[in-house]
Amino acid sequence: MGQYDRHVFVCTSGDTCPTQADVERYVKVLRDSARAAGKQTDVRINKSGCFNQCGHGPMIVVYPENVWYAGVKESDLEEIVTSHIVGGRPVERLRYEPGVKGSNKIETNEAVALEQGIHDGSVLTCLEHLWQFDVRTGAPLGDAEVGLKGYRLKEERGELYVELHG
Repeated sequence: MGQYDRHVFVCTSGDTCPTQADVERYVKVLRDSARAAGKQTDVRINKSGCFNQCGHGPMIVVYPENVWYAGVKESDLEEIVTSHIVGGRPVERLRYEPGVKGSNKIETNEAVALEQGIHDGSVLTCLEHLWQFDVRTGAPLGDAEVGLKGYRLKEERGELYVELHG
């Protein structure tokens, strides 16, 4: 084993990670949490340059396991420390595995349409902000700042109409 049991890198540069969250604060929170868990000499937590995965962030990488985390929210940091850094069990729900080595940037010249988001039948996830919404009510979930506006629907003879006024 090397000088540290684990080495944690937080993307604090690049095109998108610093715009998607206060990643400088992530470094401080992770360091403070590792220190509180008695891991200050076993774990090294560093700011990092861009991982070339822009648009999937905020990103964190943990070595020696080579576990990449994407879409990390500040509310996820304690779980990463407790489960992975202290307990040795990666947080699977945050794990990033694009299936393609190398750069996997999402081109973000324009806003990503919400309709391109991912949904599982009950939760819709925006690919630009990684905000989540209840698909039935439009209510914001987790870190989403506002809910989605709903529109009345009307079906006539197999055609679906959206009411845009009133």
